[in-house]
Amino acid sequence: MCKLGENTRDILFFSAVVSLWIAACIFAISLLSSMDNASDERRLFHAAEDGRIQMTYESPDTDVVSGSYVHAYVYASVYASQNKEDRNNDESHSIKIDGLDVEDATIDPNFSYVIKYERGPAGSLQQISFWKESNSP
Repeated sequence: MCKLGENTRDILFFSAVVSLWIAACIFAISLLSSMDNASDERRLFHAAEDGRIQMTYESPDTDVVSGSYVHAYVYASVYASQNKEDRNNDESHSIKIDGLDVEDATIDPNFSYVIKYERGPAGSLQQISFWKESNSP
């Protein structure tokens, strides 16, 4: 039987570790290449789709929130509308509270409100209505 010296064993062990590390690097590069190819295929697939199809944000028809939330939302919306240069025209929508415009409505933070989202034919948000739970249509 042939006995290997300690240095020989160490060199064989080191070469096995280096070989495994190189194999792992090659595998990682092949995975990245596959992901890049899949991304290109997906882009080409979606480019061939009908341009009239648009993705829209889907949300539930109704939610129940507190009056404090309604107040904060209206305040943030009014503040954002005053800084129109920061907003896109696509983001504009009207807000109604109990069927009234924001300027004419009173928000009671002690009540819960039901949110109703109204969307246009293309699925874009047209109006958000907040109704007191007791007054909900």
